[in-house]
Amino acid sequence: TRSNVLVRAQRFWNATRIPKLEEDPAPEAIRLRQNLDLFRAASKAGNKELLGPLSENIGNATKSYFAAKWRFLTTNPAIKEAVPSLVTIANTVFVLVFLRLALPRLLAMKTASDFAEVASFLGLPSKDELVHYADQLQALTPLMKIAGFQAIWLVDKVFMLSEILPIAVVLPAISPLLFGGVLEGTVITSACATVGATLNFALGKTFLTKQVGNFSIFGSKPIKKQQWFAKLNQKVEEEPFKSALLIRLAPILPIPVDAHWYVCGTTPMGLSQFLAAYFIGTLKVAFIDASLGSLLLSSILDESQIREQAKFVLIAEVVLVILISAVVTNIATNFVTDLLNDDSDSTDGTGPLANAQLDEQAKQAEKHQD
Repeated sequence: TRSNVLVRAQRFWNATRIPKLEEDPAPEAIRLRQNLDLFRAASKAGNKELLGPLSENIGNATKSYFAAKWRFLTTNPAIKEAVPSLVTIANTVFVLVFLRLALPRLLAMKTASDFAEVASFLGLPSKDELVHYADQLQALTPLMKIAGFQAIWLVDKVFMLSEILPIAVVLPAISPLLFGGVLEGTVITSACATVGATLNFALGKTFLTKQVGNFSIFGSKPIKKQQWFAKLNQKVEEEPFKSALLIRLAPILPIPVDAHWYVCGTTPMGLSQFLAAYFIGTLKVAFIDASLGSLLLSSILDESQIREQAKFVLIAEVVLVILISAVVTNIATNFVTDLLNDDSDSTDGTGPLANAQLDEQAKQAEKHQD
């Protein structure tokens, strides 16, 4: 109901209002303030011998302070409770803003330069950039193209480069030109991305199991001791394919996107289930990027006028994929958010029991890794 939404929004707002350092009563904040005061006093007194140790103490205290804030944000029930509603609102706003800003531009397209502006608005590289990338690969044989395409995806996934580079956008956009069409580009992009993610999965299942389990952010609990990891193992045991698919569609666990596939490898999820789920989940994004890339670089765009048929096909594709993406993301987000809830505030008396069960599941998951 409307009142519940407002209450959740108020709780979320209160939970995310982190006090200033000078006013924060948390032990980590007090410790950091004390070290800062000691450093200022030593600096003012000219006591250089103390400045080195105090600087190290300030660094450790700062790390502890931000680690505490990270734990607070990732474990606060009010924030977890609000995530599904916030994602739904964000998707709705995104669709409305997109239709308001992008649709008029699409309808007004007349020339290739108009389309280039729309492509830039949608987040695709410019036409010149795509042509540059494609020209470097056009001289290669089909087998060499696929091998090079696959190699880039492997490096991207293993080292999680898409966190800082637009590799996951550029490769699908140039795939139709490299492989002969939107369908071919979509399938090959999805297949190569799946192989790359499967390498992460295999490494998580074998050589890097302990390292993945011990991974932590800002000093928080290691992944293997997080309650969401225990719940993920439980969900995977019950519905492995569905779990893998929804995580692919909404990778919002508190870790880097491509780290999700390492984590999936540490669960009871089977290789064939992960392969199928990841491939299907990737088709959506690969198709829209390949479609836009194809239209941007196709012979149609070399003409002075954009054909009306192609223009309206583009409009239909973009709007349809955006709407489907919003709906699918909402469904997947609700599933993943459930993994992040620790049930500690349950009012039906099952909270402590649920936590005890999750702690036991976490221990079992840790034994599975060891």
